Amino acid sequence: MPVCRRSGKSFYAACKAIELGLFHDWTPYLSAGEVGVIQIASSLRSQSQVIFRYISGILNGNPYFKQYIKNEFKESIELLNRMVMEVASCIAQYVLEVFSPVCYMRRVSLCRKAGAQIGSWCKQLDPQ
Repeated sequence: MPVCRRSGKSFYAACKAIELGLFHDWTPYLSAGEVGVIQIASSLRSQSQVIFRYISGILNGNPYFKQYIKNEFKESIELLNRMVMEVASCIAQYVLEVFSPVCYMRRVSLCRKAGAQIGSWCKQLDPQ
């Protein structure tokens, strides 16, 4: 289903990333000392930054959520529950992994990807 511009796709992706980062228990999938990663990816890095700013604003604007922030950096937020939300460059070959519950790639436990415009990624994978 196509969704128009300015319809809240980025805000929804930010809310979903917060839900997955704060309210899901990923510890059964993580080894001792390992952190889970929720990547914010879209077709443009600038769009990922928009989603990341929504996440930062929501977490810092709510006292309940703010208490879970351990560290905040330019492109990542580390939470107290061993989760990290970070901006990532979009690589089309990883799109198929968006729908699996836990992905392991490049020695990072990728718990979920939150992103916008996944349809354009799929077109990159299938040139037909």
